[in-house]
Amino acid sequence: MLFSSELAKGTIKAIVLKALLSHSRMYGYELAQYIKENTDNSIPINEGDLYPILFSLEAQGIVIIETEITGKRVRKYYRCNHNDTNGIWRKIAEIKNFLGNLKFILCNEPQTI
Repeated sequence: MLFSSELAKGTIKAIVLKALLSHSRMYGYELAQYIKENTDNSIPINEGDLYPILFSLEAQGIVIIETEITGKRVRKYYRCNHNDTNGIWRKIAEIKNFLGNLKFILCNEPQTI
């Protein structure tokens, strides 16, 4: 099931961070493919959504961007700043708490009085 981009937008940061935590570093296309493959293509992610998130996470000091020249191309690699693991886990915990609350609200039957 393909989730709407509006639904996915609030969770993409946590998904990106969790993906980066599982790798030493990744470049943008590799990261997008990893997310698509590990969600059975149900979370729509494209470069237009991904790069602003990565740049935002870099500005917050959570992600580090490394530039490497490969042949005639310049490739940017992204990795978690392991000096700020508290920030990383806070972001992930925030979305986990949100999803837990959402599950509680949506899965409990309304009580009648």
